[in-house]
Amino acid sequence: MLNIVLLSLLGAFICFIVSNSYVLLRASKGERKEKLKENLLYTTIIFFVDIVLIAVLFYVCSFTQTIVSLIINMWSILLFNVLINFFRRVFTDIDIDIGTDMDININYNFHTNCILCVISLILLLSGKIITPAQNFIYTYNEDDIEVAYIVSSGELMAKTSLNLERYSLVILKPEIRKVKEEFVAIYKIERRESFRGKVEYIPGYGIQYSGESIQFVTKRSYFDTSLYNSRDTKRMIRRNYPTVILLDSKFDIDDELNPFQIYLYRENLYYAKEGSYGVITIDLQNGSIQKYSNDEIPIWVDFISSIPK
Repeated sequence: MLNIVLLSLLGAFICFIVSNSYVLLRASKGERKEKLKENLLYTTIIFFVDIVLIAVLFYVCSFTQTIVSLIINMWSILLFNVLINFFRRVFTDIDIDIGTDMDININYNFHTNCILCVISLILLLSGKIITPAQNFIYTYNEDDIEVAYIVSSGELMAKTSLNLERYSLVILKPEIRKVKEEFVAIYKIERRESFRGKVEYIPGYGIQYSGESIQFVTKRSYFDTSLYNSRDTKRMIRRNYPTVILLDSKFDIDDELNPFQIYLYRENLYYAKEGSYGVITIDLQNGSIQKYSNDEIPIWVDFISSIPK
């Protein structure tokens, strides 16, 4: 993390030397020192202003808020700055020989942001390549599953005695879960993606035991991946764990049929050590959140995390 910060600052230092070399060479020794201090201070201030801006953006979007992730994604703000300075250079009459403060600032801003933007993009692309993969692993052998399910959405909708279309809800394809040593098919219900209105809660979900007809479990989910703002499960977790890396999630139920959303997490972006990865569970009824490393995961949870590698 420190290396990435230093690399970005070094890039800003190099680009300001390049963009102002002509003026610095012409200036006297005392003037060079003052100009160097001035531009270094300017670089540092702008750098941390960009960090703050991207941090606010990440908070609003519920993204991971670490120094590394912020710097890696600074390219968006830096690119915007590059475009602004590009048009300033195009539409401003710049005379390099004059060496006015405005000329220096326009050249300096343009080159500084260009180099930092390239550094950030390189880090972003390298992160996508070398970031360790992490996946869900079922706690049971999937070959042992013997569940006769597959029912139509219409049959489940009839069981709910609700008009799901009216409430802009949809039924997802069934997934297999294990409840008290018995395999069941779970039919998750969530808000329709295209619907932009307000949905207060999800009325429940469908469950089907082997050889039996489908049943509707009336357990309201006031939090869900498909709900907005304060009812979004990812935002809820971000409030409690703003720096963890959140990955895939799956719907699960405990032995009392309470609905949960299970998230994979790890503590570090580029590497993981024992105890720094596992799952985070959020109770969809009351919003309570628990974080578990792999060796602490409750027995009712049907997944563990693979070793990030």
